[in-house]
Parts: sequence; structure tokens; C-alpha cells
Amino acid sequence: MQYFQHQGDRWGFKTFSFRDSLQLLTLPLRDLPAAFLTPEQRARIRKEEFPYTYYTASRYAAGVGSVREAATHCRDSQRFIDSVTAFSDA
Repeated sequence: MQYFQHQGDRWGFKTFSFRDSLQLLTLPLRDLPAAFLTPEQRARIRKEEFPYTYYTASRYAAGVGSVREAATHCRDSQRFIDSVTAFSDA
């Protein structure tokens, strides 16, 4: 398993692990909530934004990044910021 350490502004240090779940799951991603969560849990699911173009091989190798810079790679940068903030508060 590989890890990416994220250094970001007011969020401090976070370690994200990216796992290849395709090898584990045989159903479409849209069906995952129904397979594992109760209706009440599914009602609390929020859509998140992920800056795929920000996480390049060179940035991954360097092991650090900026939340603000990553947000510029999102269609909805505020949704990304809100997701990171919610993750930080959890």
C-alpha cells in the first residue's frame, strides 16, 4: 500500500492512502451504499470533490501538497474545501 502525506495550510498534516478497491469489489460504485449502509446512513452521504489533476506522479513522489492549490484543480473548489474541513473536524 502506498501513502501520500498532505501538508495543507490550516488543516495540518494528513496521510491519505489510495487503495485499488476494484480488485475487491465486483459491483458498480453507485451500488456500494445500498450494499453496506442502512437507509439512514445513506441519507447522510454527501458528494465530494476530488482534484484528480492535482495528484501527479511528481507531486506524489515529493509527498506534500497544498489544499488551496489542490482546490484550483476542482470544478467546485468550495465543495473540496468543505470536504477537507469536514474530514479535519471528524
